[in-house]
Amino acid sequence: MSERITWKDELIEVLKELDGYGHYSDIYDKIQERNRVSGLSKPSWKQTICKIIEDNSIDSDNFKGNNIFYSVFGKGKGYWGLNEYTPSNDETDAIFDDISYKEGKKIIKQHICRERNPKVIKKAKEIFLINHNNTLYCEACGFRFTDKYVVSDEFIEGHHIIPISELIEDSETRPEDIVMLCSNCHRMIHKIRPWLKKDELQKLFK
Repeated sequence: MSERITWKDELIEVLKELDGYGHYSDIYDKIQERNRVSGLSKPSWKQTICKIIEDNSIDSDNFKGNNIFYSVFGKGKGYWGLNEYTPSNDETDAIFDDISYKEGKKIIKQHICRERNPKVIKKAKEIFLINHNNTLYCEACGFRFTDKYVVSDEFIEGHHIIPISELIEDSETRPEDIVMLCSNCHRMIHKIRPWLKKDELQKLFK
């Protein structure tokens, strides 16, 4: 059995596995699935989770700790997110021929998570560069990092249209399943389930 951890640490890890945000029901299910904390046999363990969130969120009337969590859709909706969560940005070499990559295989770190194949991100970037005059920019808002920052290389984040957490083992991801996004748009898309499409995100711009 895996080493036991505190409820607060477990809650943070669970929200990371849920891509930074989830409903209470999703959080409860994931905690039971991981089985990393003591006290799951007690009827009050779900109340413990609620108390930790409310004690550590400035969005709660009971806030008295650190501002770790936030209410995604407002009070009473039951959706909570992790304030300092940032989607991972995978970068690797790529090739040009039409090819797909297997992803979603389960690997063991401290807990079971879904394996990413970083090659597909870089390949998608290579193809995007070819098709867009050797330029990488956000497909949602048009932001280009080299227009604002002194960097030597083009930079952008690759977003999976289908969440890694929803892939079955050895699923294949193709470059066209990746969308180029800036850090802000990438994080905003990860705020809501099901994930917004890039044209849906554009409708949120002021």
